[in-house]
Amino acid sequence: MDGLRLYLLGGLVFHKLVWEVLKRRQPAHARPGAGSLVARAAKLVKLAILLGILVQTLLPDVLPIRAEPGALRAVGGALFTAGLLVAVAARLQLGRNWSDIEAGLVQPDHELVARGL
Repeated sequence: MDGLRLYLLGGLVFHKLVWEVLKRRQPAHARPGAGSLVARAAKLVKLAILLGILVQTLLPDVLPIRAEPGALRAVGGALFTAGLLVAVAARLQLGRNWSDIEAGLVQPDHELVARGL
């Protein structure tokens, strides 16, 4: 496996860890509906996507886009890094005003965040 694939996989793992750590910091009452059928389905879809990305990362390049993909890979790596930084910074800026996709609810103590990303 080449360095770029390891970097991309590491970025995804980092992203997931940030989300899970920050989710666990929320009180249990701030995560209603976490055991509902919709919440379980959303978690299953997220897991399937993560596993798909993992498999794609581990597989060799079977159908490369270009014979010499160096420049394309560099641009893709830069876009991935920028997206990862924006996602993590935005999540940190939302703080307690963030709701997990499984809950999908606005809590009574949530406030409109008008600054930041």
